[in-house]
Amino acid sequence: MANEHDLILRAVERALPFGKLERLEMHPQSGTPGRRWDATGRLAFGESLSIDVCFEAGSFQSMAALSRAVQQIKAFGIASDCIPLLVAPYLSPQKQQLLRDEKVCYLDTAGNAWVEAGGVFIDRCSGKQKEVIPSLTQDPFSDKASLVIRLLFSGNTLGIRPISAALSEQGFALSPGYVSKVVASLGELRYAVKTGNGVRLVNRELLLQDWSHAYQQKARRRHSRGWYLPEADPAQLARLVGRALEGNGALTDRSGASFIDSHASFDTVDILPSNRDATSEVLEKLGAVPAERGANINVREAAYPLSSLYGSRSVDGVPVVSDLQLYLDLRCQPQRGEEAAEHLYERRIRPLLEEGERL
Repeated sequence: MANEHDLILRAVERALPFGKLERLEMHPQSGTPGRRWDATGRLAFGESLSIDVCFEAGSFQSMAALSRAVQQIKAFGIASDCIPLLVAPYLSPQKQQLLRDEKVCYLDTAGNAWVEAGGVFIDRCSGKQKEVIPSLTQDPFSDKASLVIRLLFSGNTLGIRPISAALSEQGFALSPGYVSKVVASLGELRYAVKTGNGVRLVNRELLLQDWSHAYQQKARRRHSRGWYLPEADPAQLARLVGRALEGNGALTDRSGASFIDSHASFDTVDILPSNRDATSEVLEKLGAVPAERGANINVREAAYPLSSLYGSRSVDGVPVVSDLQLYLDLRCQPQRGEEAAEHLYERRIRPLLEEGERL
């Protein structure tokens, strides 16, 4: 309980510099039947205003863990005479928005706070992460580790060794030991469970949110090279370029999504190459020329060089990345990309999740 005690004190100090914790009583999980909260206390704001609060403290490293805490807080809060307050080392903007939408008050040690209860309204966004969250044994959203998620995302259940063997058959060398570490990290984040039949992903909608956020951080550092090929019709250009790739890459972003979902419109063709030099040769043979401005073809540097082309398929002779990869890449594009991502999710990914729940 010392960790929760220190966490609460730091969060109050940094997120509520104008407030004072007048009382803090910790509630150990063991020895207290019906224990509901990590701690209870009283926050004072000046001499005339104070509120009784119930603290739920933790790292909440994943959206799934946070969502579960929200459900518990709401269930416990109904019968409580204090104001529930979630406390964490750091809450990303995405997690803060979830808590606001659920009307759950929160603090973190980075200085973020949202409290709206008992005559108190506090809304602070620090924009900075001041405290390092303990890392997992293996980042499940790394390039190599994401292969495990891609394999299991449809809802199937496989053992550790069958996962390793299935990926090996597709040319990806992930040892059973490595797979085990990835599964353990997914379990810590409440995204995987072990059953008698093997490993199964759970909370996949929230998993995809966390994965997308992690992917965006990596994709910010990638570069692209622009090319120009005279062709007025973007759809015809996509077919021409795609059919010429011949194993040297696949289409992604809105141009790739257009072959899967007619809702996606585009004006540039975006390629994830398997070999950048070979892709350049393909474009040169078509008559394309490098272009810093006015490009209608973009060759993207893959944020995930190993796994980005996993699950790619041919649509009308054009190689297109998997639905999951399309979703990840589309979410990296502002406005029209995010709109296309949501449409793709509703049409292609949500039905997969619903079907998977029945497996």
